[in-house]
Amino acid sequence: DAITKLRKKISREIYPDRIMSQRENRCFTTNHKFQVGHSIHTGNYDQGFLYQPPSTSEIPPETFFKYKSSVSSHELVN
Repeated sequence: DAITKLRKKISREIYPDRIMSQRENRCFTTNHKFQVGHSIHTGNYDQGFLYQPPSTSEIPPETFFKYKSSVSSHELVN
């Protein structure tokens, strides 16, 4: 029972930290490239949903290294 309470307490402490770090470290790109694809059903050519992510050379280095180094440690005392 004590272990269960301790686990719940730790998860309550860690959850807000995890949510904040996810919000801070989000990165969005707008370089969506679509190809014109052939529709199998109608025979018409239409814009396909074939997403090609940009190569890493097209993404500026700041995008990769903008994450903050925030590490939180929790010590458990038995």
